[in-house]
Amino acid sequence: MPAFRRYSPRRNSTFGFLALVAALLLTILLAACGSSRLTTDRAYSKLKPKEQLPDREIREMPENLVIKITNVADAGKSFRNFIVLYVNGQEIAPVEKLSNFTSTYTYPMRLQHGVYEVKAEYHVVGFWREQVFDIIVDEPVKVLPDQRTLLQIKLDKDDPRPFIIEPAPEVIDSRPIVTRPAPNVIVPAPVQPVVQPAPQPVEAVPLPADAVTLQINTSPSGADVIIDDRYYGQSPVKIAVSSGQNHIVQISRAGYAEVVKILNAAELREQPLMQLLIKLEPAEAKNQN
Repeated sequence: MPAFRRYSPRRNSTFGFLALVAALLLTILLAACGSSRLTTDRAYSKLKPKEQLPDREIREMPENLVIKITNVADAGKSFRNFIVLYVNGQEIAPVEKLSNFTSTYTYPMRLQHGVYEVKAEYHVVGFWREQVFDIIVDEPVKVLPDQRTLLQIKLDKDDPRPFIIEPAPEVIDSRPIVTRPAPNVIVPAPVQPVVQPAPQPVEAVPLPADAVTLQINTSPSGADVIIDDRYYGQSPVKIAVSSGQNHIVQISRAGYAEVVKILNAAELREQPLMQLLIKLEPAEAKNQN
């Protein structure tokens, strides 16, 4: 009589492989979850602020990068020379109110800690052309906690070598930061006007034998008068010039278009006194024309 036979179940090799894969994925997932937590020493480089501080509180923070460039321009040979500064490729404006005679350019900045690329250009402006010299830094500029990096240079205009500025870290106030609630009303800090002394005319030179008198009046008055790249003061002004050569007269005033005239030597010899009355046009009106 037939009877049932009992068989042992066959081992499923596919099930074992899937279990191994699942265990491997679970291990990777747990490792990933564990690595999502930051250590305290990695928090500085990974965490960024949710929003920036108010401008009032930023102004109260000490500057940690100060750049100062001196001996840029004067009323003599370097008249109208100027500086252009770049930090990480971004042009930075100095704190001084600029003019054709600005000698010192100062850039006090509050930057985040790190390494910055600093480069400046020295523009030498002549009557016929303009030359540009690079001012370079001989090592990376570092802004460190509780320190102020000071870069300063005094330009030597007679030295043909490239201008190089050297960073010199300087330790500043390192007291602990005290947090306090911001007031409801924010009062802007008063702006202190920058007053620059009026440029002094250059020293008088001996009169030439063929000198004639040149009287220059402008409307409005108070314009800077430059003859042959030499500053003579502000209009109205009376000047003795030689009649043996041509002269280039430049007249400029803030907010008005610059006027350039060429005085012919033949016209100067015909009269012992030459008068120039020049009406200055507003710069915007001349641009529209």
